[in-house]
Amino acid sequence: MKKSILALVIAAAITGCGSSEDVSNVEPSASLESTSSNITKVSGYVGNGSIQGATVTVSKIINNAKTPFENDEVNSSSLVTDENGFYSIEISNYTGPIKIEVSSNENTIATCEATLGCGHFTFSQDMKYSEINTEFNLSSIAYVSDGSTEVQSNVSVISHITAELLKDTHINEQSINITSANIASLFSLENNYTNVKPFKTHQLSSVNNQENIEGLKYSIFNSGIANALYQDERDLSSVSTRITSAIEDLKFAQGKLLAIQDEDASFEFTVSNTYGGAVTAAQFIASTLPEEQRQIVDQLAVEIENTQQSKIAKISGNDARVEPTPTLFTSGENLDKAKAMVNDIRVFANLFDISGNSTSSLISQGKELEPVLKDTTKLLKDELESFTLLNETISAIGQINREINDGLTTGNVFNIKDYTTLPDITGTVILNKSGRSFFANISSEQSVIQITAGIQTHAGNKAEKISLNGLLSTPSFELKVKQASYANFEFLTDSAQRSSDELSGGDLALNIELKSKGQDNNLNFSGQFEFDFVTNSALSSEDRELVIIPNSMLLLGDFSDDNANSIFALLTVMIQNAEEQLDVDSYQNLLNSLKIDTGISVSSSINEYETSVYLFMDDTNGKNQLLNLSLTYSEPDTNSARKLSVVHDSENKTTLLTNPEKVRLEIFDKSITVNGEAQLGKVTLDSEELAIIIKRDNLTMIRYKDGSLETL
Repeated sequence: MKKSILALVIAAAITGCGSSEDVSNVEPSASLESTSSNITKVSGYVGNGSIQGATVTVSKIINNAKTPFENDEVNSSSLVTDENGFYSIEISNYTGPIKIEVSSNENTIATCEATLGCGHFTFSQDMKYSEINTEFNLSSIAYVSDGSTEVQSNVSVISHITAELLKDTHINEQSINITSANIASLFSLENNYTNVKPFKTHQLSSVNNQENIEGLKYSIFNSGIANALYQDERDLSSVSTRITSAIEDLKFAQGKLLAIQDEDASFEFTVSNTYGGAVTAAQFIASTLPEEQRQIVDQLAVEIENTQQSKIAKISGNDARVEPTPTLFTSGENLDKAKAMVNDIRVFANLFDISGNSTSSLISQGKELEPVLKDTTKLLKDELESFTLLNETISAIGQINREINDGLTTGNVFNIKDYTTLPDITGTVILNKSGRSFFANISSEQSVIQITAGIQTHAGNKAEKISLNGLLSTPSFELKVKQASYANFEFLTDSAQRSSDELSGGDLALNIELKSKGQDNNLNFSGQFEFDFVTNSALSSEDRELVIIPNSMLLLGDFSDDNANSIFALLTVMIQNAEEQLDVDSYQNLLNSLKIDTGISVSSSINEYETSVYLFMDDTNGKNQLLNLSLTYSEPDTNSARKLSVVHDSENKTTLLTNPEKVRLEIFDKSITVNGEAQLGKVTLDSEELAIIIKRDNLTMIRYKDGSLETL
């Protein structure tokens, strides 16, 4: 596994063990204090702007030691956050690193940011620290450049991770930028997360533009991390211990994030609990918004889920970790930033096949994703009842197994109607007593299921794992469930205390082959199929047996059709309102009322670059005027990445590519001839035209403002 940039910084620095006073055994350096007269305003938000009355202290860092400012260097040695969690302090005549520390006091009030709740406090409920007998300490580290008049530095668990990892480096502007970029990449944030304006997620009434999308994403991850920290934890005083434990794990792993929780009993941040917590937060937040304003949050939820599954899919094993892949920015003038974009344009040109005198083919791969997305989404939506039937069948097998274990039945043939409330379902489950396995032959209207299952219990009898193989067939598709497939069911209590309505959720992880039927061009899929579900008692009978409802689906593998078109992709389908449907009068109406959002990402190798493309589609109108792609690429010998935004406007027939420096590449639908030269597009930054893409001597080239040329 390649070393991360953070690891290289740590290896290059002379490190020590650190201490509570932030002193490491590093080589002393000259004071970075400036003798010029200058006032710098340091400000930012704590959390999502939801912590008021917290104590804020700003210190300078000299030779890695935290040093107080003199009275004449700062307008206040400490202050408190206002009702918006905002702080502001002025420092004089200093250039160098600073540390901002935030701590609770008896007057501090924090609003619970965890959508799943904070101990016995619910989401959005105020927590008064004078009453809950606990405290918190968070920090961030920023750099005051010579002559700067303003420094923004938000304080959160994410910034605190960065500050703690910086203790083991020589703290200067470069190490701050590198470490901050590493941590930002772990949580799929932009490097500027320390100076975005966060949203109070508990007071979010509308999201109607993309202007502060990074602030929204930062806020969602703050809520997601809070979900992870408070999960299954009623003792608020232990949350600080959890943060410390998680940071120690990251320091030990040189900044690499666990994929899933390992066997270690101590708390750790993982891709699963942080990204999963963020998805849960985004779904909850979206549900509070008016329908027409939900798409931005819906898209973020799908993108975060897609990124989570993509990261986990690339590694294996409980102890596997995700390395940081930071986005590094280009300094200098606008033209320098445009010239640094040549690799962005080169990857884009290769991926989208910019060639000839017309660029109509440049969005071909993006366009190829759309039918896959639409066909798969339609198939999954049309067949939700069939997938739910599969879940119900597996759940019934689990219930039969529990009855056998509890001595409630001694038979070996069971009628499925006795174990489900779904209408029009018939068939039997047969027990093979010698091997304690089950065979189910179930049908519902035109769907048929034939599966074999074996069962294991774990987690103190609060969970069951059912291994599966078999076949699900409908008029629209055939799904073959192969070996190494399983279902997990989670319960509120152990089997000895459990009643029939205490199933809380679960998931399917299937190794499948799926083939659609009856179409002019049938869709085929081979790979992993994951299916999370929740329960709903709205349609239950008097004994309140639960109905299983799909919550999210993931397909990772090869998508193809009868015309030999093939693409390897990760497709995520999220049903945003599965738990909200409490007032529908029939099961079919429930399925029809579900709202689906879909995202798909494709990875490929282009020359020396590894690329991935992500596309989101909202199902509210079934089609988009804009084709929105997120394109990420990295070189094999570096751990840095470039994340590019691609928008194709089918109405105006233009395509825009925007890189991290906000340089814009505009590709024309048809080439423009100027003085006998074919121009394919232009490069701009802040309305300044910096370069044009041209066709010359059968070569695609970029000509910069200064007259220099590069071949793409």
